[in-house]
Formats: sequence, structure tokens, C-alpha cells
Amino acid sequence: KLMNRGLHPQALLVLSRLLDQKPAPRDPEVYVNYLACLRAVDEPENALYEYETSVPTDLRTDPEVLTEVGHCWMQLKNYGRGTETFGLALSYVPKPSEKADKLTLLRGVALTRSE
Repeated sequence: KLMNRGLHPQALLVLSRLLDQKPAPRDPEVYVNYLACLRAVDEPENALYEYETSVPTDLRTDPEVLTEVGHCWMQLKNYGRGTETFGLALSYVPKPSEKADKLTLLRGVALTRSE
């Protein structure tokens, strides 16, 4: 609810507390929201670091998590990595699907900007 109201710093505090719990959450949505909040407060580098260090290995291939990572690369204007990450996310979703269509479009945007 905090994110929906644009209160990303406050949502980040709540999510940080949640992620500090032991054992760590297993729901990919928690990590997607955490990365999205970091990106929203203009910390995409920190979001990429957290992806590498905090997201459980088996959740790093979740298409929603990868999509958020792709957005971080795009925010950093690293369109090549954005293209690569959206392509990787696409490889984990069923085709045809709405998610596959969205990832194909995002990958196309990143590819166009990288040229």
C-alpha cells in the first residue's frame, strides 16, 4: 500500500525489516518490491548490489525479479545489460503469454536504445 501511494522510502524501511528476519522471506514479490523501491528512490546501483547479495540464488531467475533488474540497468542507461536481462527473463516465462509480450517489448526498447 505504501508503494501504491508513492511512499517508497517508507516502504523501503518496512521491506528492509522484513528482509532482515531469519529465515529470509521466500516470496519473490518481496524482492521485486524491494528492488523497485530502491530504483524509485534513485538507487539502481544499490538495487543491483542487493540482487547479487540478498536475493536467494533460486529466486534470481524469477521473471519478475529479473524484470526489475532490467529496469535498473535501463535507469543506469546500460541498455546492453537491460536487453540481456529482459531476454533472460523472457526465457523463464511461458509463451505465448502477456508477460512474454511485455518482456519482448521491453527488450526491444532496450535494444533500440543500445544502438
